[in-house]
Amino acid sequence: MTDKNLQTVNDIKIMSLLLIILSHCMFFYDDNPFFVYKADITSPSVSFAVGVIDAVLIAAYVLCSGFLFARSQERHNRSIPTVLKGRAKRLLVPYYLYGALWLVPLYTYFDIVSFGRPDHAGYLEGYKVMALGQFSDHLWFLWMLFDVCVVFAFMKVLINKNRLVLTGIITLAAALVVSLLLQDFPYFKVSQIAPYLICFYTGICVYKNGEKIRQLSTGICIIISVVLFAVVCAYVYYAPEHWAYLYVLKPVGGLFVFFLFHSFVGSSFWERFKNTGVYKYMGDTQMDFYLLHMPVPLLVFGILDPYIGKQPWLCVIVNFILVMLITAVIVYIKRKLAGLLSDAWNRFFPAGER
Repeated sequence: MTDKNLQTVNDIKIMSLLLIILSHCMFFYDDNPFFVYKADITSPSVSFAVGVIDAVLIAAYVLCSGFLFARSQERHNRSIPTVLKGRAKRLLVPYYLYGALWLVPLYTYFDIVSFGRPDHAGYLEGYKVMALGQFSDHLWFLWMLFDVCVVFAFMKVLINKNRLVLTGIITLAAALVVSLLLQDFPYFKVSQIAPYLICFYTGICVYKNGEKIRQLSTGICIIISVVLFAVVCAYVYYAPEHWAYLYVLKPVGGLFVFFLFHSFVGSSFWERFKNTGVYKYMGDTQMDFYLLHMPVPLLVFGILDPYIGKQPWLCVIVNFILVMLITAVIVYIKRKLAGLLSDAWNRFFPAGER
């Protein structure tokens, strides 16, 4: 396959996590339960933007993960244990590492109210609910994505044989089982995977039909993305509580982002942007930025609210700028410390003696 589809997927993964940080600066003006803390006023425009972002970004990230899963299986055909071991290393190790060293200490110290964290929980209780995947805050998607990958690891034979219809039927059945029987299961984010199973499957289909997609002109990709965006906006505005919001809108939102990026990836302006230091820095640090940015928006909003809280978009923009600057400092410190610890380890335990 050519590089364009793969470039599209990689660019989406970089940009989507950073834009999710922006949405976390908006939740104070929306009724989204992710944040308990709210501004004194609501903003319909901010709330609508949150709805659109919520419908497309994580969905697009999971779609890209499905794309890369199918690509990896086609190229390497790894065994199920190998697949699960690799996913656990990339997803669960960061979850428990950042959860133990960052999430629980900060949320306990500042006594931040968060979904799944008991009120005024101490460190011991905080570590317990974090370990069980009940209190995870923004790290929730790591467990969710691992759960999704487990399901598809057991369908890899069907995927490798291009049995996409049968894979789709099983995927839909698994989503319905989760929705009907596991919706109240409180551990390891199992209850939240149903729509993302469909997004992951959509990413597999995108990979398997890569040649057809590559033949689409830029104009066609733009038209497809505009139509899909209109569907997303209509659902968010008119029927946000409809059952199809999760099971239809999420994959539609993921496809919208894919075709939007596919329409300009490889263009001169995008290539110039990718050659900038800003993009290269984002590409190198995007996962650290995401994992370390919370609870900065909460703390910054608490400072800004008395001054500009009644001007929603101004508060959102200022909050986002400050969050990015503060998180950049945190990421810098984290990487410096990681380098020092690595050097110390190598001095005490030379490679030849391990």
